[in-house]
Amino acid sequence: MGIGHYCRQFHGTVTFTLQRQMRVPFVSQFRLILFSACVLTASLVGCDSTTTMDRNSSEPVADAVVAGTVQLRVDFADQQKDLNVKVPCSADSTVFTILQRAEKMGDLEFDSQGSGSTAFVHSIDGVMNAGGRGKNWVFRVNDQLAKESCGSFGVAPGDVIEWRFGEYQPEPEPE
Repeated sequence: MGIGHYCRQFHGTVTFTLQRQMRVPFVSQFRLILFSACVLTASLVGCDSTTTMDRNSSEPVADAVVAGTVQLRVDFADQQKDLNVKVPCSADSTVFTILQRAEKMGDLEFDSQGSGSTAFVHSIDGVMNAGGRGKNWVFRVNDQLAKESCGSFGVAPGDVIEWRFGEYQPEPEPE
């Protein structure tokens, strides 16, 4: 007999005959395969958190325990309809991770480069920075212009993040 296996039928029951003449009913093999697939799927999915790869960097993005939500507003300067959504927020969220979660939820798409203090957003929903003195994406948190990267600017539940597409205008200096 060869190395492989072949299929025979005995009294209406399909069995696989292996090289050592061990007979395993087809139904039992199917159940074993189905059970193995379920166990493998459960082990890959996990229980409380998921990890996905950030398409803008080589580091995984983990979903931490949600502590509440932030309001994410995107002002497209009349280039398209503005966006206003609530996004889950965890204790370690940044403006950048909120954008990632909004993208993961299907609310928007964005392109960026860098991470942490070097994270930079190039476009949101296809609206791209013009560079220089042209229109670019600038963000505010709780109506305050940010003075650091979106990848290092921490946010908390209840905060309002607003991305505006327009010419950069610095805040007036307090007197």
